[in-house]
Amino acid sequence: MPAYALTISDAEGARYQMMADNAATAEATDLAAAGIVAGATVADVGCGPAAKSIEIARMVGPSGQVIGVDSDEQALALAAG
Repeated sequence: MPAYALTISDAEGARYQMMADNAATAEATDLAAAGIVAGATVADVGCGPAAKSIEIARMVGPSGQVIGVDSDEQALALAAG
């Protein structure tokens, strides 16, 4: 049995991305209030397939960075593309 509770398939990765896309506008104000702005460095701990990391990367822009961390190798493989 894998250590990660959910199996991360391509379809599941697409679902994560759809959820992140839908939440991007609704959460933008909260994320900015938390300091996620252009130029910030953000750690996404428990990033899974990194769908939210991608949205955060758009917010921090080319002068910022997002560091994704997850214990599941399958999730990290999907995150790496």
